[in-house]
Amino acid sequence: MHGLLQQIGLVMHSRLFSVCLILIGCIIGYPSHANISPKVIQSVTIENGGTNTVIYDINQDKFNRLWIASTEGLFIYNGKKATKIWPVTGSANTYSITNDNDNMYVGGIFGMVKFNARSLATEPVSTLAKYKVYDFAIANNEIIFNQFDNGLYTLNLANDEVREIAISDYVTSNDIKAIEIDKQGTVWVAVQANDSSKGLRTGGLLEIKNGKVVAIHLQQKDMIIANLTVFKDNFVVSTANNGILEFDPVTKTIVAQHYPSAPYPAINNLAIDNNGCFWLATMSQAQTICDEKISKISGNHLKNLPITDYQTVFFDPNNEIVWLGAINGGVRGIHSPKENPFSYSMTDKSANSLTG
Repeated sequence: MHGLLQQIGLVMHSRLFSVCLILIGCIIGYPSHANISPKVIQSVTIENGGTNTVIYDINQDKFNRLWIASTEGLFIYNGKKATKIWPVTGSANTYSITNDNDNMYVGGIFGMVKFNARSLATEPVSTLAKYKVYDFAIANNEIIFNQFDNGLYTLNLANDEVREIAISDYVTSNDIKAIEIDKQGTVWVAVQANDSSKGLRTGGLLEIKNGKVVAIHLQQKDMIIANLTVFKDNFVVSTANNGILEFDPVTKTIVAQHYPSAPYPAINNLAIDNNGCFWLATMSQAQTICDEKISKISGNHLKNLPITDYQTVFFDPNNEIVWLGAINGGVRGIHSPKENPFSYSMTDKSANSLTG
């Protein structure tokens, strides 16, 4: 640990240097598409993870451990090693993870399993054993989940009752990209569909109340929705061809478009850091957008991870780490600085390591 005076000196030096960079930037202007050199502070290897292993989802428990859902199964990373905890033997497609206070819910081809975050004791959600749970959200003692290729359902945790939410007039279930529940208990489902006869054309945002679709938003011919992320009181809608849209669920309107200009990347997933910067998992490349400026992160920046597709991204707000998951079984943790990403390689600040 550095001494106090040394820390003060480093901070002053870093801030002075950042000021110089800002002044230079004001004179010559930042490029609209710049490359940054993020500092990789964690590198996760998935057991038996080959070039075809997909990282579907990343989350974190209350003990600062990383949970990784993949085609090989569910892994927990404690800062040193990724350990497989489900299934006990073999492999199984594990699609989604949700943190619900003391429990972690995990959905996959096997249905759903509830884990005690402290003891890691498992409790399969027996009611969902016959379902393939692709994506889900939990609120008000209820689980809204997408049965892979076969409908949208709700599970009442109080009485184990499963009911189908009728969406067949609007979209087929395999077009569901994300599910969120707002503070009022309204269910929002991001969908992508190509069947114009069902009234949805190529994309939209379903608003569901009391188990029924009450409205469709963002229904545009050229809208291909990829994901849905909660940002403050609004939703951030990631698209494959319209950049990033911020949607106000109260006024039901788009209040901002955060990707500055075309061409837009095919976004698979998105996370937002403590500074309001966007981190994008896209086809063949990761990007960050801060103050409406785009920075591209190449595979070389991530210790030569041979990326063919970034599938997911997760932000750890406590340690300021952005976790990128790829289709080839690799996960990289990079430090998200408080400074603008354009001064990334200049700050070289360390972050706390994850502890088990």
